[in-house]
Amino acid sequence: DYFALTAAGYRPTGVALGVCVYYQRFHRRVQREITGSGQNVERSDFTRGLYTARHNALTALEAEAATLGGDGVLGISVETKRTLNRSGRTSQGMMIEFTALGTAVVGSQGDAPTIDYSMPLTG
Repeated sequence: DYFALTAAGYRPTGVALGVCVYYQRFHRRVQREITGSGQNVERSDFTRGLYTARHNALTALEAEAATLGGDGVLGISVETKRTLNRSGRTSQGMMIEFTALGTAVVGSQGDAPTIDYSMPLTG
């Protein structure tokens, strides 16, 4: 990967990390849906919490890449962990841990080069 990166005109500047630990409290309606109905419906609080955690972690990742002198980030790996906070039989909220890790890169030429990821179909 390093040789493909440098051949395309990029050089790594460091490893960038973005982490967000976010707590999403559930509204009473969502708490009833979780414990009662058993229907397959979207849980809007789950979605909102995950999107907020992702946004905050990726914003931190971009800021760290800029601090390292990078123009962007490649090879990003993402990990999430969700933990329900239960009080008795009802779920009160959810702790979301969102981690993004990647390589901060800078173009070594004036123009942004393109990387060709195509693979030949013949041997």
